Amino acid sequence: MFSEVETTAQTASGDLTTPRDMDSISPGQYSLPISLSQSRDASCLAFMNESIAWQCASNTMLQLSILPPPGNSNSMYVKLSATTSNNGTFYYGHQAPDVQPIPLNPRNSVAPSEAETITHSFRTTYDRVVLLKEKDFTSWVHPVETRSVFQEGDTLWRCVFDQTTIDGYIYANRTAVSGRPTNATTTAQKLPKIPHMLKLVEQRMPSGKGPYCEKMKVKGDSLFAVSDTGKTMLNLADPAAEAGASDIGGRRSAKFRARQQPTGKFCRCQWTVQ
Repeated sequence: MFSEVETTAQTASGDLTTPRDMDSISPGQYSLPISLSQSRDASCLAFMNESIAWQCASNTMLQLSILPPPGNSNSMYVKLSATTSNNGTFYYGHQAPDVQPIPLNPRNSVAPSEAETITHSFRTTYDRVVLLKEKDFTSWVHPVETRSVFQEGDTLWRCVFDQTTIDGYIYANRTAVSGRPTNATTTAQKLPKIPHMLKLVEQRMPSGKGPYCEKMKVKGDSLFAVSDTGKTMLNLADPAAEAGASDIGGRRSAKFRARQQPTGKFCRCQWTVQ
């Protein structure tokens, strides 16, 4: 398990090492079993009943594709997605991210105890989606996270956190053990598990764009908004930090903003595959 100090330092630092040791990670498609998150913090949201909108995926499977360097590039690329298309099926809870190919960067771990470990990392943002049952916001108790399926005609809440930051760290010199969640799909079972220890961190950074939920209805293989409801903005615990982020956004580049640490309360999930 890696310390919070290491996670924060790696997230804050943008310094990359000279590309090396890339051969220790082989291109290919790998299954990425996601168990219970090691940490979950929904403190960016002001009200307890609304904090259910920030869920952390559990007992599911993602697909990690490591792509060879294109052309004359020295950088491999990584893609993160669900193992299969949803085929018109909508699952309860945190939806799989859809991260299109981005560079996989080699860097040295900054923690003293990990000084010799080469960490390959990637970072991007995506619009984080959580699907909830219609009654979820009326309960003060979070339900047990399941992979239950919404049926035709069901009404649900679709909650969106725009520009959620996702960081991935691959510890090339640390071998992962075998094992997959019991509900792995047939497609996932055919993929080799990633052979290295990997850490994923999702975090909502103040961006000036507030998260929201909208009531939707399942019709066929699509979700349709319930027209008389509209979007319901979620209440943030630290509006001042949001205002500050919005002000920075007018003067600084998106790349710079992505490297900023949250200045107030924030929402976060962390998973380790090992």
